[in-house]
Amino acid sequence: MDNYYSATAYRFNPRQKYNQGHKPRSPLAMTLNKSTHHGGLPPAWLDYEKRLPLHGGEGDRDASADDLTTEEVQQLPMRLDHEILRGVSYGEASWLYAFGTLAYAIGKVGTWVLLVAGTFALIVALAKGAGAAAFPVFFSLVGIPLALWGGGKAALYLGSNFTFNAMRPYFDLNRRTGMVTIYKGKGKVEAVIPFADMAAELVSVPNHQGLIMSYFMWLRQTAQPHHNIALSKLYGAVGSEHEARRLWDCLHTYMDINQPLPDLPMLEAFRHLDPTTAEHDRKTGRHPRQWRDLSEEAFKARVDAINTEQQQRFGKV
Repeated sequence: MDNYYSATAYRFNPRQKYNQGHKPRSPLAMTLNKSTHHGGLPPAWLDYEKRLPLHGGEGDRDASADDLTTEEVQQLPMRLDHEILRGVSYGEASWLYAFGTLAYAIGKVGTWVLLVAGTFALIVALAKGAGAAAFPVFFSLVGIPLALWGGGKAALYLGSNFTFNAMRPYFDLNRRTGMVTIYKGKGKVEAVIPFADMAAELVSVPNHQGLIMSYFMWLRQTAQPHHNIALSKLYGAVGSEHEARRLWDCLHTYMDINQPLPDLPMLEAFRHLDPTTAEHDRKTGRHPRQWRDLSEEAFKARVDAINTEQQQRFGKV
């Protein structure tokens, strides 16, 4: 295990000036600095269902080193363990989902609106003696959004069936090597960049009233050719600035081999396989099943306490 980490593994150095020469690509973007760790645990990764690992250590047991050496695990489109955090792309299924979601929403709302308004108009038309000629107009009006509703639902259904086949690696954050691997197409490596040479950007997206609606996080290469990755492919949407800071602190801690792995439920089964983390847990006496042995009620109570404390702490950063 002495040679577990590569010579290129990332070690945060407070004296080093990171992100030198980096300029955010948008006036709406801010750069999140690499800094001393604050124990950030993003809320979406503190879910009760995520107390069990995505792969390896199935059931009640910890993962073993052998679990991760199989070709199947190495080629998984999604990995969340002590070695790699892998973001995924859904390829063509993404477009199908986008169409399905939009069509479903517009169709459902439109159907109910036109059904109510059309029924009222139909009653008025019949009262004025329009007769049977009013019915084709009514069914045409309601039929358009109804077709969108049905088409959107079908697209979402097909998208869910295509998801697994369309899923493919988008990027890797590799703790052991300290490198960020960006994939292009189906598994083809586009670039391998040291994590130290990547800057985190937080982009706020305002609505037409100027209010912030959402945040997007990116990792962008500080030098040419400025490769970048969307962290939403790993974590999902970021709902607030303090959540974004919690996520960035967590990812930075994950990549820094001077620090133990973030204390996340989904990583608990792998902690003993990471040398830095195993030594930390031995010294602190951390119970190896601290998350997994909690009842659902106790788990949620602990998460509520963490969220309250971290909202206050990261809201002040």
